[in-house]
Amino acid sequence: IYTGEDTLSLHDALPISSCGQDALMYPTLVALNCLGRTCCINAATTARGMQQVGLLFVLSPALRWLYPEGAARARAFARYGGHSNTHPFMIPLFVGILLSLEEEIAKGTLPESAVSSVRETLATTLSALGDSFFSGTLLPLWALVSVALLLSGHIALAGFLAVAFFFALLLFRAGSFFSGLRHGMPVLVRPLSRVQG
Repeated sequence: IYTGEDTLSLHDALPISSCGQDALMYPTLVALNCLGRTCCINAATTARGMQQVGLLFVLSPALRWLYPEGAARARAFARYGGHSNTHPFMIPLFVGILLSLEEEIAKGTLPESAVSSVRETLATTLSALGDSFFSGTLLPLWALVSVALLLSGHIALAGFLAVAFFFALLLFRAGSFFSGLRHGMPVLVRPLSRVQG
């Protein structure tokens, strides 16, 4: 687990933006630490703040790296002090986009208030997408196919399907995290532009 100490070299850095030479880079270990922590975000769910505590836990390695100074770090943590809730499978994309926005704030190209206005709308939008695609379509389809396979005696095939689904979900989580991290908010319109173009 990343402790917040800046002992990583530049060759360990992962570029997260193509904005030019002044682009900041998260060290690879910091980015991977944030990605790994997305699996634990719902462990700290509260009735009042929902995923608020978990989101701070996920973002803390990156915020510590971006803001070494105490006052700027305190303001960064305070930006995520409000209610937060999105679909569990969409959390890596959500976190990746938030980290991209934080990078822009640290560079001075966005005001600090930008995250507050975007965070809740983004969480709601991703929650709706996750609910309709994963909870409303993919999970029921997987459950129905698994039950049909089990009832017909294809236990090994049902087990293989569960393992394949699990690894496909992990691949989606990692891919969406790094897409959000690299492209920020434009990652949401990229699929639409491909469909229309």
